[in-house]
Amino acid sequence: MGYNILFTCAGKRNYLLRYFKKALNGRGKIIAVDSYKHVAASIDADIFIQVPNIYDKDYISTLEAIIADYNISAIISLNDLELPIISKNKQKLEASGTKLLVSDTDVISITFDKWETYNFITKIGLHSPKTYIDLDLAISNIENNIISFPLVVKPRFGSGSIGVEVCENIEELKLVYKLQNIRLKRSDLCLTSHVDAQQLVLIQEKLDGVEFGFDLVNDFQGNYFGTFLREKIAMRYGETDRAK
Repeated sequence: MGYNILFTCAGKRNYLLRYFKKALNGRGKIIAVDSYKHVAASIDADIFIQVPNIYDKDYISTLEAIIADYNISAIISLNDLELPIISKNKQKLEASGTKLLVSDTDVISITFDKWETYNFITKIGLHSPKTYIDLDLAISNIENNIISFPLVVKPRFGSGSIGVEVCENIEELKLVYKLQNIRLKRSDLCLTSHVDAQQLVLIQEKLDGVEFGFDLVNDFQGNYFGTFLREKIAMRYGETDRAK
């Protein structure tokens, strides 16, 4: 029996496709899809298909057709921005027996929204960098010595460290905050949520120290399987470039 694996938003993740091809060892096909025709991952896929943008009304129905045509065993998304969309459509995509490797919608709603992530962390009693969604409150806390520069300004919804800026004074903070709002309102990141357009930017303390990454892995039933820990040595575009 073969196992055909569908990678969505394949982009430049050639190495992931190669890993799965090696593991399959001829017992299945790697099907990759992306909204752009000439993506790097298309080279390493057994089959590549151009599909609509993830925000297009026909995106999910297009995936359903591909699942049926190629007898897909499992679906793996390679784009953070897609996760809320496919998670909400999990039942549709798994209707024919395909397994969609994605967290539950309530989990994604917390982890995808950096403001909700902060609220969740503080609610369960863990420490987190002080985080603000209100510029005036952040400035008030600066003036009252509750927080101090440098501060990080970032999109509330984002991926790959896009739009992350470090500010050294109030003038710079105000300018960066305003520019972030302008850019986010015309970007795809704005399409991922239904929150107030004035609440798309976060201000956070900048912490120094050794950074660690944790991958928490569950089985297909959501039961905890294991944790993979790494000390990060270098980051690039929001991803770990070197680690041990």
